Amino acid sequence: MNKDVTGKSVPVGEFLNFRVESNVYAVSQRSDAGAGYVNIRVKTADGTIYTALWQNSTISIPITGQAPTSSLYYWVNVADQRGWNTAAMDINGARLYKAGAYTVYAELDLNRIKDNYKAPDAPTTPERRSVPPRR
Repeated sequence: MNKDVTGKSVPVGEFLNFRVESNVYAVSQRSDAGAGYVNIRVKTADGTIYTALWQNSTISIPITGQAPTSSLYYWVNVADQRGWNTAAMDINGARLYKAGAYTVYAELDLNRIKDNYKAPDAPTTPERRSVPPRR
């Protein structure tokens, strides 16, 4: 199901995906594009920032270094029915993700744009660039 869960509770056991809406996808078609330039971040209430999210106890998927290929880009292929497994457990059977509020945002790291183009009155916290999670 493709549903926006911004500001809502998600039951343990759901798989979440992220949609990035942007016009920077044209960069990925250039021969000098290099590696991914969009970093999705997931921040916990205690300040931990994830750079990869777990499918199960042995498979994690990076959320950094993404290279959007369309104006509506999904972190994982929507047809795959996978993504962030909110019920993932470690090899000892302990839950990897605590209950609580998580903040999701995307940073554009193309030509250092996130460092060079800040409004004079803009906060320095990444929450000002939030991207709603999709599932």
